[in-house]
Order: sequence, then structure tokens, then C-alpha cells
Amino acid sequence: MNNPNTILILIGSARRNGNTAQTADRLQSALAARCPNSTIDLINLQDLLIGAFDYECTNASDQLMSVVDHMLAASTIVFATPVYWYAMATIMKNFFDRLTDLVMVPANRPKGRSLAGRNTFLLSNGAYPDLPLGFEEPFRLTSEYLSMRFVAGRYLRFDGDTLPQAETAQLDTLSEAIARALPAPSVLA
Repeated sequence: MNNPNTILILIGSARRNGNTAQTADRLQSALAARCPNSTIDLINLQDLLIGAFDYECTNASDQLMSVVDHMLAASTIVFATPVYWYAMATIMKNFFDRLTDLVMVPANRPKGRSLAGRNTFLLSNGAYPDLPLGFEEPFRLTSEYLSMRFVAGRYLRFDGDTLPQAETAQLDTLSEAIARALPAPSVLA
């Protein structure tokens, strides 16, 4: 069962401690300040073994379902990825491909259906002047397919490994949007 005060930031990048991880850490800090009663968890896909999708589901014993369990424990999920060649990082794409296991494997279908209702966000970064056209679509459409609600995305433009000061406002805007989208806590009668 999800906790309305839990936010999961899922990092998928080729660099373990690169710009994406740094912006995710900054977002986590901004959310901690803005949402003091929330738990903000970070999972870096680099730390896990998640095999590639295959129709025989030979990777069923990897760590995919542990990430799905973390997603189920959260009300809000932020996908954090750099822009590589106009698309998400390979490790994030691999993760998205593996979400197919939530549809194909009968034992996983209840978990796939249980993702419904969560809010999703995108935190992306790169050196391009603007986010490439269509970049958000896999995030939006996958969320929609799993009955989650894609709320917003933010793109931060780096200058090498430096985030210009003007770009930090994007993190504030994203943390504000996430805080507004958190479900209201239930009131016990």
C-alpha cells in the first residue's frame, strides 16, 4: 500500500555520480525542505541488477520487482535521466522495457495494476538548448498505460558539469509541483 507522504526518485544514468545524480540529490533536498513530513527515497538504477527484457522472462530473479515494490510504497515517482542522443539513458530505457513484466507475467499483474493513481514526474538534464521534441512522451504514455498520472517534467541545461544558477529555478518549480500534487493526508474520524 502506498504512503501519501512518500516520494521516490528513480535515477537512470550512465554515470553513477554525474549531473543527473547531483540534480536528483538537489531535488531531494528541496523536497525535504518543502515537504518536511514526507519521506523522499532515492534509487539509482546503477546500484541494481536489472536484466534486459526478453519474451521468455529469464530475468525474473533480478532486482526489477524490488524497484516496483518501492514504486508501490510511494504516492509520487520522479524519473530522473539525462538526455543521451535525444532520448532517455539506456539504463532507464531498459527499466521501462522491463515494466512489460508487469503485464506479461500473470503473477506480476496485480502489482502492475496497483501502480494506478500514482503521480509521476520527469527530471531530465543535458547540454542541448532545449529538451528534444517528444522526449517526455515515453514517460507520459507509460504512466498513462499503467494508469498513473504524468504531472510535469523539467529540463535542466548544464554547461559541461556545471549547472548555471538560472537553471536551479527549474528544481524549485519541480519541487513545488510535486508538493502540490501530494495527496492530502486522510483524516481519521
